[in-house]
Amino acid sequence: MKTSSRHPKEKPCRRILVTGAGGFIGRHIVATLLGLGHEVRAFVRRDPGFVRHRRRRVIHGDMRNFPSILAATRGVDAVVHLAAAKSDEAESYSTNVVGAKNLAAACEANKVKRIVNISTASAKMAQKGLYGSTKEEAERIIMRCRVPAVTLRPSIVYWNAAGGAFGSLVRAASWPVIPVSGSGACRFRSIHVDDLAATMGLALRKKAVYGRAYDVGGPDDVSLDQLFSEIAMKFHGKEDAHIVHVPIPVALATARLLSFALKEPPFTASNVLGSVYEARLDTKSYFRDFGFVPEIPLPGKMNAYPFPLSHSFLSNRTAFLS
Repeated sequence: MKTSSRHPKEKPCRRILVTGAGGFIGRHIVATLLGLGHEVRAFVRRDPGFVRHRRRRVIHGDMRNFPSILAATRGVDAVVHLAAAKSDEAESYSTNVVGAKNLAAACEANKVKRIVNISTASAKMAQKGLYGSTKEEAERIIMRCRVPAVTLRPSIVYWNAAGGAFGSLVRAASWPVIPVSGSGACRFRSIHVDDLAATMGLALRKKAVYGRAYDVGGPDDVSLDQLFSEIAMKFHGKEDAHIVHVPIPVALATARLLSFALKEPPFTASNVLGSVYEARLDTKSYFRDFGFVPEIPLPGKMNAYPFPLSHSFLSNRTAFLS
């Protein structure tokens, strides 16, 4: 079949840099890319304890340090950008915003072919915390750079009881009383981490999606109260989760006090805002342009699927993408 002159045939991206590779999502992204046969450069600040793999090279660096990101992007075909400060820490701006500037400049200098920027639904909220506002600014920087880029905005990414923000919900659901900021009616379109990784794999191949930002999530939504009830049942066997709604001003004041007093607070002002102010997500263009609908049931239907997933599911996903 002849290739259109408007869309010339390109060599596939084979050498991929993953920033934030040691995190919950980053590890799954790296595993997916290796499963697809790519060479992976895993950019991390601390030793992630990866098992040795002949196609994975661990690079220690910092998004705030331009020389380290410039060196890491040299010779790569594409970048999957995940590195971020998520806990309203003092380095949020320097990591998220300055880091995005450094990444954009490094990719331009090294003639990287494309960037898959994994952002957050928090960047779309009407009332943002530090995390959402810095990620929104980071999106603008990356999407305006001279390297073709696509942004993916997931909300709650889930896996098992230990992973990411979902792991925090699982731990909170074990408490005798579960405090929920606001009314608990805020709704989310959750996505399993393997579905997000599959989306990333498709983004590397679909040229038509570049230059756009996509809200990424499952076909159904669930309220925060429903989410906690399902988690309490699935993970802790609690048929009647005792949820107490905390007034928003009280929750925000408590979060700010904890952030002032503790280096690693259990929750932040951004967490509170994210649980009470809904990010209006429109996943229709995501389903249409990627030709993909996440198939793992969201946590509101957890009884339909065992957790955690076996590695065989990931193998099936990589077969679908290859």
